[in-house]
Amino acid sequence: MTKFPLTTTLLIMVLLNTPAFAELTVSDLENIRNIVEKSEMQLKTELKEDIHQEIKPIDTKIDGIEKRLATLEKQLAIQNQALEKHNDRMFWLLITLITGLISVIVAIITVKAKSTPKDSLELIRQHDETSQQKIKGVNNELQTQQ
Repeated sequence: MTKFPLTTTLLIMVLLNTPAFAELTVSDLENIRNIVEKSEMQLKTELKEDIHQEIKPIDTKIDGIEKRLATLEKQLAIQNQALEKHNDRMFWLLITLITGLISVIVAIITVKAKSTPKDSLELIRQHDETSQQKIKGVNNELQTQQ
């Protein structure tokens, strides 16, 4: 084996690889650009598919939450209606009780003003009957509202 000097070997390599030092042509640049565009399109397509796959479970969860919210809103509306009816009943009951209390006070004052026991007893009975009629009227009204 003969030994080539290092410089001769390097000189031969440089002369054989002259196309490596050549400049790129316009067609070469277009080919590179096309390759890059194709790879970008493939990446975009893959990313879109990956994003869709990750969004599907989130969409499902959001749909479930929306359904639960709609159910809760319906239940809340029903409870509000029941509470309004209850408040109406309590209001009329309170009005009835206040009216009855005022009637009793007036009856007591009237009875004290008249000191005959028979008249007082008759006034109390009349007042009691009047109060009972008022209470029955309010109860009937409450039942018709239901």
